[in-house]
Parts: sequence; structure tokens; C-alpha cells
Amino acid sequence: MNYRIQRFDRNLNFLGAWGSEELFDIKLHMPHEIAIDKEGNVILSDRQNHRISLFSTDGKLIKRWGSYGEVTGNGDFTGKFSEPHGIAVGTDGSVFVCDRYNFRFQKFSSDGVFRAISYTRGTKDDTKHYVLGIAVDKHGNVYVTDHYQHCVQKYRSYPPRGNSSTDFGAPGRTNK
Repeated sequence: MNYRIQRFDRNLNFLGAWGSEELFDIKLHMPHEIAIDKEGNVILSDRQNHRISLFSTDGKLIKRWGSYGEVTGNGDFTGKFSEPHGIAVGTDGSVFVCDRYNFRFQKFSSDGVFRAISYTRGTKDDTKHYVLGIAVDKHGNVYVTDHYQHCVQKYRSYPPRGNSSTDFGAPGRTNK
């Protein structure tokens, strides 16, 4: 694997690449998905490093956040990931990240500060959802795809409620 991001112009001319498994300062391990913020920066879910990386359009590392953590016991696991997958940017610049093996998605400010969390669930309380893809509409509603349950869930956005750990409502379900 190349463990890098490649950049092309609209005519598919190669403009450059950054990151590799060997480079310590920009080491990527299974870069998975990208999103572009309103400034044109590239936000990457770096799956096997269990973190999010923010790069300028020319590949300079601006910031990283997150580390490995599984929600299996007591403790604060906000901002920690177990294989982050899908990533999306809201109209306000918020960054939404699917946290696959923690069965949830998290919301961060544009500079990586944790804002909210939502655990995904199925029709039964014990049903686990492996969220892989994510999108945010202009109203702040979040849509997540579930690999194993073969569905899309929509989470309605609500105004934040003080120090609440989540500002999302219950999911709706759309079958295939």
C-alpha cells in the first residue's frame, strides 16, 4: 500500500502526494476517507492510526486529533477512536466522524475540539451498528450508513443543550 494522499487537478493531471507509512511527521496508516472544509483544507480519517488529520491543500500537516480507545469499560472515550471511517463537514465547519468499532459518530469543531457524540443502535437495544459513511445536510441533520444492518439512519440536529454529551435526536431508519 502507498499510505498517501494524491492530488490531481480537474483534468486529472498529477499535482503531488503527501504522507507515507515511513514518514514520521506525516505518517499515515490506511488513510480511509477525506472531506474538504470551506477553506479547502483536507480532513482525513487515518484509520489504523485511530486519528483525524487536517492538511492544507499543499499537504502541510496543520493539526491532528484523536487516539485509540475502545468503549468497553469506564472512562471518558470522547475524542478517541476505534478505526475512524467516514468523515463529513457541516455547513458551520463542524467535523463529523464515524467511529466504526465503537458503534457511534462524533462531532468536533473545525479545529478538532470534541463537541458531541451519538451512539448508533438498531431496532433492538443490543443491535450493534458499524457506521462507515456519513453525510450532513444543510439543516445539520446527520445521515450514517450501516455496513451490517444494511440501512441508513438519520439523526435530527437539535440546538445544543448545555453540557449534554449529545445534541442529536433519536435515529430514523431507511431500509435499502
